[in-house]
Amino acid sequence: MTRPYSFGSIFGTLLPIIIAGGCFDPEDPSSSGSLGSTSTGPGGGTNPGETTSTSINSSGDPADSTTALDSSGSSSDSTGAASCGNGVIEDPEECDLGVGNTDNGACTSQCRLATCGDGLVHLDREECDSMGESADCDADCTLATCGDGVVNATANEACDDTNTADADGCSSRCALESGFDCRGEPSVCMPVCGDGLIVSTEACDDMNLIAGDGCSDVCEVEPGYQCFEEPSECCTPDTLSDLQLVEVRIGSFDSITIQNTGGCEIQLDGIRILFDDSLAVSLDYALPPMALAGGQTLSFGEADSGADVLIMDSITFSSTRGGAALLCNGPCDAAANVLDVFAFSEGQPHPPLPAGVTFLPAGLNGIADENLQFYARIDFMGVSPNFLAGDWMIQ
Repeated sequence: MTRPYSFGSIFGTLLPIIIAGGCFDPEDPSSSGSLGSTSTGPGGGTNPGETTSTSINSSGDPADSTTALDSSGSSSDSTGAASCGNGVIEDPEECDLGVGNTDNGACTSQCRLATCGDGLVHLDREECDSMGESADCDADCTLATCGDGVVNATANEACDDTNTADADGCSSRCALESGFDCRGEPSVCMPVCGDGLIVSTEACDDMNLIAGDGCSDVCEVEPGYQCFEEPSECCTPDTLSDLQLVEVRIGSFDSITIQNTGGCEIQLDGIRILFDDSLAVSLDYALPPMALAGGQTLSFGEADSGADVLIMDSITFSSTRGGAALLCNGPCDAAANVLDVFAFSEGQPHPPLPAGVTFLPAGLNGIADENLQFYARIDFMGVSPNFLAGDWMIQ
């Protein structure tokens, strides 16, 4: 016979369900029927669709709760914060390559995109990173090197024109060179016209920007001029008045020295020297066609005289007679052609000079040893056609 259920047996069956705080409803799919599983809606402390599982451990205490994927499929830790390194880019992450995150790669260990200036060296992209310019690293995260086109002031660079050549405005050590102005990055260096320094493409520089004075306002030599020295001095060439006698030797090794006392080159074509002796036959010598630069001297003399240009014909100057040396542009018998004169009267008067030409007060004398002494120019007070003996002395 069937025994009726006792109250004790029914109570023992239902007690676990009552303790769990719920019961199984076969008509509700949100109910799992599992011991200890609950599902709550709005206001119940759990977000919609989120299931919280609580288990009882062996001691009878509830275990930790965990959060599973919600209906959107996103993941988070128990606090809801993004997890850098999980391979999923979550706000505020800029990147996340999972195990590929590295401080020398495209995505850092902090899930930040590698950037020049972040203090981390991105391999194959950056050579260095000092979080700004330093003596060893440029601001663009390349190694600081003179010639790289980056002006690194911390590395004592005043310019950088992408090369290490000197004399182009920016030196091999990236220092500014005199006479140039360098600007920009990479540096573009240009000569400074008007500073008195001749550099690069400048043909002259007379310390001004005035045109018409021989050196133009762009430091080019103007037509009809010659420019020399630094700062430039410019003049018109062939200024024959600058051609002067400066030394006369008489005796065994007769010679005459002329000098271009100006700055411009003088062409000697047509220039003649008359060696006029008071008794012997005079020598009218035509100088070879050549140029005499400003300040340059040139001597003409007998063989064995040691002169620059040797004259094979005999020069008959003597310390026992008088003589004269005339420097002329063309024949010396016309006063208009005479550029300079020297006359000496050693025992006899010097020969007559061309009409209209004077050498005052008289011809020089006093040579005691013609092998050791000579006449030297000490001044240029005389002006053609009136020349002065006081411009000369015996040495």
